Amino acid sequence: MSARPDSESIDGLTAGVIAGGAMMVAEMVMARILGAPALSPIRLSSSIVIGPAALSETYPLVTALAVGIGAHLLLSVLFGTIAFQALALVGRRNSRAWALLAFGLGYGGLLWAVNYLVVGTFVLRQFSAVDLLWNGAVPHVLFFGFVLGICAAVGRPRPGGEPTTER
Repeated sequence: MSARPDSESIDGLTAGVIAGGAMMVAEMVMARILGAPALSPIRLSSSIVIGPAALSETYPLVTALAVGIGAHLLLSVLFGTIAFQALALVGRRNSRAWALLAFGLGYGGLLWAVNYLVVGTFVLRQFSAVDLLWNGAVPHVLFFGFVLGICAAVGRPRPGGEPTTER
């Protein structure tokens, strides 16, 4: 086994960072629209590691931001890598762009369901305090999943082995 990561892992890692960044910005904008502080999604991410205390305005902001951004980035990289490995496992990295976009949307929906409806209900109960549609489903599906699908579509291999941006 080679110590060098495969292209799906590198592509998934990169796509996870891009999609995770887009999702975090969307969550922050959505939080402001809904009347919450813009940094509340980062505090929510930090609560995965620190616990519900990270959600308090009295908890040190710098610590909450560092831990929250780190946790969000780590999970984004993990979920992006899993998605690209899954596509490679079933031999779909070279699918048509629309199929990869649809995969991304479905994958984002699956992540939302698992993260908010299962883990948020039974383990991290602080996740049930946010708006499940606007702070949960929309960012996961449209800003993580769809962006992940775009990354997969843009970088998909062609029969000759080179990535393509053709539809």
